[in-house]
Amino acid sequence: KACWNWRFKFPLTLSSLIKYQRLTVSIWDKDIGANDNIGEATLTLDGWFKRLYRMGLGKRASQASYWSPQPPAKRDSDMSFGLESLTDAAESLFNKEPLLEDNDPELVENKFWLTLYNAERESAGMLMLSIQLVPKDLIGNLPAGDGRSEPNNNPKLPKPTGRLKFTLNPFVMCLRLLGPKICRRLICMLSCVACIVFVLWVLPVVFGNILSAPIVKVVS
Repeated sequence: KACWNWRFKFPLTLSSLIKYQRLTVSIWDKDIGANDNIGEATLTLDGWFKRLYRMGLGKRASQASYWSPQPPAKRDSDMSFGLESLTDAAESLFNKEPLLEDNDPELVENKFWLTLYNAERESAGMLMLSIQLVPKDLIGNLPAGDGRSEPNNNPKLPKPTGRLKFTLNPFVMCLRLLGPKICRRLICMLSCVACIVFVLWVLPVVFGNILSAPIVKVVS
C-alpha cells in the first residue's frame, strides 16, 4: 500500500527501425539493511513507437500521445494508495491534500494498473501509472519537472499521503515504520539477548547450589 506520485522522463528518438524498446518497472522495499525487490513487470513499447512514427509523430510535432495497454489492466479491490517514504511520515499524518489531481480527462482515461510479479512469478501487487510520449517541439507547451520538482505540471503531482496512521501503541508504530521483516529480526535479536541474560543470571545460582549442597550436607 504505497504511493509515489513521481515523474520519470527519458529522451527517445523514433524511427522506422526502432526495436527492443522495453520499459521495466520494479518496486523495492527500502529497509535499514538490504533492500528487497517486491516485484517487477516489463512493458513492450515497440509497436506503439512504430505506430506513432507511421502516423507522423516522429516527423512533426503534432500532439502528445498516451500509451494504453490492450486490454487495460484493472485494479484489485483491496489496493489503496500510501506513503512514498519515511521522510514524509510526519507530514502525512496531518496532510489531507488529494493524492492526485484528475483534471485532465485524457490522463484519467489512459491511466492503467500494471500487475507486478516477484522472482517466483507470483503476483506481487499492482501499480497505477501512465506513459506519455511528447514531441520535442511541444515540450515547451507542456512543461513538467523530474519527479515532483518545478514546474510540477502536466499533471501536477502532490506529495503522497495516507499510508502512515498514528497510534499510541508503540509496537504497532514500530511495525508500520520498520516493516515486518525488520521487526522479525529485532524480535529474534531481543529474544536471543533475553535468553543470554537469563542464562547468565541463572547459571551462577545453579552452580552455587550444586557446589554448596555437599558442604551443607556434611555440616548438617
